Amino acid sequence: MGTQHITNIGGNKVSHTFDTPGGWSSTITYGYRKMRNAGKAAIYWDGQYFSTISLYDPGNVYHCEFTLHDMPSGVHTVMVKALNQKEPVSGGTYVNVDYFRQYDF
Repeated sequence: MGTQHITNIGGNKVSHTFDTPGGWSSTITYGYRKMRNAGKAAIYWDGQYFSTISLYDPGNVYHCEFTLHDMPSGVHTVMVKALNQKEPVSGGTYVNVDYFRQYDF
């Protein structure tokens, strides 16, 4: 999306707040790129730990997404946190954020 932000400092984080309307099915998506020097990121939903994902791939894989489905109505915050952890074969611990997106249908 041309807005990628990247860090290799553990503890760095970025968040985005969404307002999901009632009567709709809402999906929240975090977009990123997998890389050979990427690490792991923790995903938080409304301040609570949700999942850890690896952004490692031996090549560059664009347009990767982590999606939260069927979000309840209301105001919610998704946060991505760099963990300073990596896969054994990774060349680094970089975590990137390209975009957050909300779909209501």
